[in-house]
Formats: sequence, C-alpha cells, structure tokens
Amino acid sequence: MVKHLETLEKYDCSDWEELAPTVIGGIKKEGRSIHIVIRPSDNGQVIIYYGYEKDVLDTADAELWIDNGKDTPNHLTLGKILKKTGINKIPV
Repeated sequence: MVKHLETLEKYDCSDWEELAPTVIGGIKKEGRSIHIVIRPSDNGQVIIYYGYEKDVLDTADAELWIDNGKDTPNHLTLGKILKKTGINKIPV
C-alpha cells in the first residue's frame, strides 16, 4: 500500500510506520498527519475485522483503503459506501 501511496502527489510516506498489522501511521496528506486502515476487498466485499480498525476509523484523520491484490488500491470513502450499499439512514 505504501508503494502505491508514494505515487500519489498528496501523500508523503517518508516517515511511515506500521502501527498494527492493518494500520499505518506516519503518513502525511497535504501536510496533515493521517492514519490509514488497509483491508482486503476480495470477493467484492470489505470486512472490518479488528476492533482497533474501528477505533482508528473513528478519528477525523483516518482513511480506509482497500486492496484486492489485482487492481489499483482504492480509498474507500463514506460517500462510496453509502452509494454502493444504498444506505440512506444511519442511527446516531
């Protein structure tokens, strides 16, 4: 994933570090520090498996990236999730 992010102009991966098996930190996006949760998207689905992934994604400076091992890794945004699933109500 880091190799892909390094090709993107907005991301600075010079100080990246693995914080957990599926979480990397030390990434800067447009100068702002972020954490990235990386999950496989095999069989057309993404499973958020570990509790710490949810904890990281609960912060403002986190992104969810998916990778199926074949296509280019993809930043999965809340908007993409809502459109794909058809969810239009979220309990708060």
